[in-house]
Amino acid sequence: MIIEGCKRTGVLAAMLVSGMMCGPHAAMADAIVTLSGPTSNAGMIDLSTTPPAQYGGLVTVGSVTGYSLWGLLGGANASNPNSPIYGAITTTTPAGDNAKNAILRYYVLATGSSGSQSLISLGEIDPNFSGSATPDLVTFSGNTASLLFTKAGAAGRDVTVLTSLQLLSVPALPLVTNALPSTSVTLAGNVSHPGSYKFQGADPQNVSPITETVNGDT
Repeated sequence: MIIEGCKRTGVLAAMLVSGMMCGPHAAMADAIVTLSGPTSNAGMIDLSTTPPAQYGGLVTVGSVTGYSLWGLLGGANASNPNSPIYGAITTTTPAGDNAKNAILRYYVLATGSSGSQSLISLGEIDPNFSGSATPDLVTFSGNTASLLFTKAGAAGRDVTVLTSLQLLSVPALPLVTNALPSTSVTLAGNVSHPGSYKFQGADPQNVSPITETVNGDT
């Protein structure tokens, strides 16, 4: 199989698309995707026999029609703004933590038969989180499917001859309790200027403060 997806500003939604369909039940060879992870849609998905109304229904973007990756995973609106459950997708977050952080810990790993892989944040494809109602595309034709990123400059994320889609997550950081006010922030990881940055008094690393007011908070 081959699966193709496309990225938009702040959002990715992928769509499983048939480029050779003459109608909703056109004959095609098997195009099977293995979906795994915390979603009730997990299992072997045969795109060639998928009813058009399944997975949120067919969506057309430009000249291509298919299923959104969000819909394929079973994604839907959370039951309430702070719920980590999105339809068929069950995410988790530590007790006391902001439940909205969960969607940023989860991602889809798309793997092709050649070993090529691409990562898609769950936040990218949730239309409510990303703020975009227009999904990006995934296509299939015959017994192949492709993850195709159509936004300019995003083609390097494409995965051809896709063999699996895995819904995974990074470990949740423990909730910090009884924390005292801090006078510095430690920056670490794959960054150009790691270290401890002070925000009171003289700062030897010359961090220039910027003051902004957002929704009444300064």
